[in-house]
Amino acid sequence: RVAITGPDMPRFEVNVSIYRPEGGWLAEPDLSLEEALIALEYQGEDHARLKQMRKDITRFTDMRRNTWLTIPYGPSEVFGQPYLIKPEVRQWIRVRAPHLLPKPTRPRRVVI
Repeated sequence: RVAITGPDMPRFEVNVSIYRPEGGWLAEPDLSLEEALIALEYQGEDHARLKQMRKDITRFTDMRRNTWLTIPYGPSEVFGQPYLIKPEVRQWIRVRAPHLLPKPTRPRRVVI
């Protein structure tokens, strides 16, 4: 969560249920931005077990079929390179819901 927090980023919801457009529960991602249909999932050690891995694949597929983009991150990304997460997520927000990001400002011209 810390990797994607900042004044230049919209607020992601934590463990909030999301629903299919026609109704019915879809998933409860670790982090979600419903207006952009983006979900971030942390895939820790427990997700490496075969039974859980199969559930995750089915859930990610269901989400994709309902136009959600699910981005999984593992320990290497979260703990090894967290500084790469925010630019990637911002890029996807720019594609899927650009109105959620602040407009870029031009640097002021300084006259001396």
